Amino acid sequence: MRNFLLADDQAIVRSGLRTLINDNFEPANVDEAASQNEIMQLVKSRFYDIVIYDVNMGGTNFLHIMRWFKIVSPHTRILIFTTQPEHVLGRTCLQLGAWGFVTKRAATAELVIVLRRLLEGKKYISATLAVSLVQNSGE
Repeated sequence: MRNFLLADDQAIVRSGLRTLINDNFEPANVDEAASQNEIMQLVKSRFYDIVIYDVNMGGTNFLHIMRWFKIVSPHTRILIFTTQPEHVLGRTCLQLGAWGFVTKRAATAELVIVLRRLLEGKKYISATLAVSLVQNSGE
């Protein structure tokens, strides 16, 4: 059984993600966190294959939580799922250890593909983020 943690402060987003996971990844255990404290408590008590994390989650310190994950649960695959554009945060998220970056504008089918890829132990970046990384590689 795969373990997923949905870390988003919007209940409707967590509900939609839970449905998507249950429809496509049975059997799966899906836990939810709406705050940084909840994330930390849950990750200390259980290993998660994937954490789907919104970097805009209220009450969290994005840099702190990403560094914390590397120490406490280094094998957990972090998928950034946010409204922030890829060219703004994508590179930073990957440098901090994220396994993937997807905007909340992504199609459901794309998100399923991303999660499957991460479960296979592969990282994911969208074509848009790949172009942004290549264009900015000379900086």
